[in-house]
Amino acid sequence: MRYFCILLFILFIRQNVLACSGFYAKTENKILVGINVDWKVPASQIHFFPPVNKNYGYLNFNIKGYFNDSYGDCGGINGKGLFYEWTDNLYAPDFSFHVNGTINYDGYVMDLIMTTCTTVAEAEKLIRTYNLMPFSYTHLLLGDRYGNSLIVERADNSNLSFIRSGKNYQVITNFLVAWVEDPLMKDFVGCYRYEYIDNMLRDNKDISLDLYRTILDGAANKGQVDPTIISIIYDLNNLNAYVYTNSNYEEAYKFSLIEEINKGKRSLDLPPLYSGIKGIYPVSNELVSSSSINLSWYGNADNYEILVSTDSQLSDNMSFITRGNNYQQAGLNASFILLLMLSFILIRKNKKIGMIGCFILMLAGCDKGLVNLPETISSTKHSKPVDGLLPNKTYYWKIIAAGKNGFTTESKVYNFLTSDFK
Repeated sequence: MRYFCILLFILFIRQNVLACSGFYAKTENKILVGINVDWKVPASQIHFFPPVNKNYGYLNFNIKGYFNDSYGDCGGINGKGLFYEWTDNLYAPDFSFHVNGTINYDGYVMDLIMTTCTTVAEAEKLIRTYNLMPFSYTHLLLGDRYGNSLIVERADNSNLSFIRSGKNYQVITNFLVAWVEDPLMKDFVGCYRYEYIDNMLRDNKDISLDLYRTILDGAANKGQVDPTIISIIYDLNNLNAYVYTNSNYEEAYKFSLIEEINKGKRSLDLPPLYSGIKGIYPVSNELVSSSSINLSWYGNADNYEILVSTDSQLSDNMSFITRGNNYQQAGLNASFILLLMLSFILIRKNKKIGMIGCFILMLAGCDKGLVNLPETISSTKHSKPVDGLLPNKTYYWKIIAAGKNGFTTESKVYNFLTSDFK
C-alpha cells in the first residue's frame, strides 16, 4: 500500500516538479561537475561572497520565484572546490520538517558549510549536526576536489540517507536515489535524464568539457514547461566555472572562481552577460582548400578576439582583435512574416474567418504555464579574414566576445581542415 500511495503521489505532482540534473565524475587527473537548472521563471543570478577573516569565499546561483517572487539558492561552490547542488525529490515542501537528531541553526547551514568546509566529510558532519528543512522536498549532491562525492536525501521517519557511489561518478535528478536500489520502486522510477547521464558517464572512460556540454545538452529541458535556464560546468582541478543560459551551449561565461570571489560581494544577473555568439563558418571539420579563409560568426558584442591554432587547446595561437563589423542584420522573424501573410490571405477571402483564425493563433502562445525563453543567438553576422594557413593541418578557433557590460564570454572551440593546396 505504501508504494502504491507513493506512485499516485508521483503521478499527481510530476507535472509541477522542478526538473534539475547534477553529476560529478573523476579520472586520475580530472574532476568535473555538470549541472542543469530547470525552472519556470527565466531569471537567474550569481551571488559572490568574498573570504572574511578565516572564512572561505564562495558563490551561489539563485533562481527567481521558488517561494513568492524572491530569489532562492539552488547551488554553489567555495574557493576550496567544495560544491553543492539542490534538486527536487518529488515531495511537497514541508516547513515543519525536522531531521531527527539535529538541532536548529541560526542562519542557513549551506552558508556555514561554504565558509568553513573544504571536503565532503566536513560538510557531512555539519549536515548531521544541524537541521535543514529543504530536505523535505529536495535532495543534495556534494562534491570536492579530492575525489569525494555524496548524495544526502530524506529517508523514512524524518531521517537522512547518506549515499556514496561505488563508481567514479555520481548522478542526481528528481527522485530519491535510494529508490534505484529498491526493487519495489524500480518500476516507478523512470527519469530519462538520470538514465541518459548514467549511460553517458558509464560508457565514456575520459571526461572533458566537450563531453559535459554534450551531456548537459542531451539532458536539458528545451520545452516551454520548466525549461533549462542555467547550465554550469565546474572544473575542480583548476577552479574554473563555465556558465551557460537557456540551453545554449555555444557560449559560456567562463571565470576563475578565486578571482571572481576575491573581487568582493556582489550579484550578477546572468542573461545580460551574454553576447549571442556562435560560429558560422567553418565549424565542424570543414575542408578549406586555400591558405586564406574568411571566418564568420554571429554576435552582438562591441569587440571580439579570435583565436586560431593547430593546437586543440589553443595554447599556441594566432590572435586577431576585431570590432563588431557586421555584414548582415536579420530582419523580422520568419514565422511572424508567415503569420502576417496567412492573416492577409484569410482576411481577403473571408474577413470573419480570418479575424477568428488570427485571434486563435495569438492566444496559442498565451498559456500562463508556458515559458518563452529569450533568443540566445544574435542575428548579426561578422567576419574576419585569416591568411597564412598551412596545408594538411587541422585548425581550431574560438570567439571571445567583449560585451557592453564589461564581461567577456567565449564560444566553444570549432575546427576545420586544410587540404594539400601547395
